[in-house]
Amino acid sequence: MPMPRGHAYLIAVMDWHTRAVLSSWEVCDTMDTAFCLRVLRKAFKATGRQPKIFKAAN
Repeated sequence: MPMPRGHAYLIAVMDWHTRAVLSSWEVCDTMDTAFCLRVLRKAFKATGRQPKIFKAAN
């Protein structure tokens, strides 16, 4: 999403089968690896499980 100065990035981890968001969404001004992994780990911790099949969308 364009902002007056830079961009804002939204990340949410979804279960494609149920289309449910597994973790609360987060917004950040950078799309770095640490941000993505933090949200992913938060989703794993919130659900108490890790997927058998995992696909990261580009």
